[in-house]
Amino acid sequence: MAVSDYLALIVMAIAAWSQYRCYFLQEELSRCSEKEELGNKVVSQSEIQEHLDDGEEDPQIVDRRLLAGGSSVWCSGSNNTDRMCQFHNLCFSQKHKEFVFLSGSKSIAFGLPENPFDPALVDLSSVPNHNTQYFGFSHLPVAALEDTNTVAVFRGKHLLMNRFNPSNIMHVFHDDLLPLFYTMLQSGLMAKGDFKPTARLVFLDGYPAGEFMDLYASLFNYRPILRDEITSDSDSADQDSLVCFEEAFVGLSNVTTWYQYGFQVPQGPVPNTLLTAREVRVFTSFVRNQMGARRCEASDDYIVLIKRESTRLILNEMDLVTLVAQGTGLRVLTAGLEDYPIKDLIELVSCSKVLIGMHGSLLILSMFLPVGSMLLELFPYAINPDYYTPYKTLVQLPGMGVAYRSWRNWSPDRSVGHPDALPAHGGIRHLSRQEQKQILTSQEVPQHLCCSNPDWLYRIYQDTAVDIPSILNLLSEGLQECQQSRTEIAPHFPVFPSKVGGIHCDRVKGLRVSWQRPWNIEYMNTNEVRYELWTQETDGDDYKAYILQLEGYTFSEGYEDSKSYRVWVRCLVGSIKGPFSSVVC
Repeated sequence: MAVSDYLALIVMAIAAWSQYRCYFLQEELSRCSEKEELGNKVVSQSEIQEHLDDGEEDPQIVDRRLLAGGSSVWCSGSNNTDRMCQFHNLCFSQKHKEFVFLSGSKSIAFGLPENPFDPALVDLSSVPNHNTQYFGFSHLPVAALEDTNTVAVFRGKHLLMNRFNPSNIMHVFHDDLLPLFYTMLQSGLMAKGDFKPTARLVFLDGYPAGEFMDLYASLFNYRPILRDEITSDSDSADQDSLVCFEEAFVGLSNVTTWYQYGFQVPQGPVPNTLLTAREVRVFTSFVRNQMGARRCEASDDYIVLIKRESTRLILNEMDLVTLVAQGTGLRVLTAGLEDYPIKDLIELVSCSKVLIGMHGSLLILSMFLPVGSMLLELFPYAINPDYYTPYKTLVQLPGMGVAYRSWRNWSPDRSVGHPDALPAHGGIRHLSRQEQKQILTSQEVPQHLCCSNPDWLYRIYQDTAVDIPSILNLLSEGLQECQQSRTEIAPHFPVFPSKVGGIHCDRVKGLRVSWQRPWNIEYMNTNEVRYELWTQETDGDDYKAYILQLEGYTFSEGYEDSKSYRVWVRCLVGSIKGPFSSVVC
């Protein structure tokens, strides 16, 4: 047989194999020359499922009848700021650029509000009630699948969210990574033992990957999917294509956020936050482990000075480094994002004694400071440290054990402004002469809302020649406080005493009540054990309450043998109260 005949046979075999895949597997329909209606094909569910499990790259093109049962959703929470939803078969219309809920015979919708547009079903970011972060979907009957060109499915679990400001490392940690970590734990998307994520992230914010994308990927094991990867143009102007998520989780917990940025009221700490050092330290330990950061050594007594290359400069930085090293006896290392990848900066700060820097996003790394360390935050002229406290609030969370000091430039002669810069970087030439004069002569930026106050921008982007003697005094004070806080540890989850056991009463010359110590007291390592006892006549309303030191007492006065009493007893360990046990005597 001639070589040409062999080639012809090979071509015929390839063509036959292509037709076989098109007919039986369906996912290659968009690549086949004959795009027949999917409804004309007879493909078993087991054949489709077998192909879905074959490990090919997501998303996989599937038979649309795989979605014939429709979508489902389960939501919890009272409003868009605290609501979290889990979807099955949540789809995205590439033609209409909207998410779609397919109503079918097997659809379940639990926990949806009566009006999911008031103002939204879910917030995609941990920053609450920001109108650029709202999530919602449109409804379609499953019959609308007949009008779809292709259906592609991302298998497994995915968490859909928005990065709030992915170019700013403070926002990356505060608004994205820390809430992500605890949302995944809460939703069962991360193993509680080894913190291994079981879901892939999907960023719907529309931003490009950005310089910190590797940070998200290294912490959560997969490169996140970007919005552009699910919004490609449809193959047909008349027909739609759907990209669906087999299991999609939407809604970030905001219980770990400690700061609000001033959208409705001037910026400041989140009121009544329950966040403590324990949550922060568990997260920072996770980050360090994922990055393979080295363990700190006893010899790691050094100071890290955050270096800036373009704005908010310390004009006498070299003198500051030299004199601080002399005054404290500690090495001073200068570091910034221009010289170090974020992993190295985290490792450096994690083992440092002091972190110093101008108010700016890199001070978020103070969350990695060890117990017994110090944060010294520097502020340019006319910036009041009391008005801008994200990092002060962070290191003063209960149990952090980090001393905090702020330095403020009080002298305009030590300040260099940049009135000709772009407005976003503090320029003011676009303003009227009167507005420029007001800003240049003001001695303090008044409190303001986010995010483009020209007075604030001009002052925060100033360069500063810092007053080194006053900084040395603050360092001396803070380092003394560090010595006192070295023994502090993050607050532990409280251990509650169990019920008292064997509660018993006798009616001899009054009322004798006795009980046994809670069985778990021996594990609580405490001598502060007391008991609270309440008594009430079974037919009466009045109570008598007692605090006792022993596991029994005889009450004689005021108790009659002819009456019955209900008695409650519980254990107190310091201020921690156990549950009541009761008996009728």
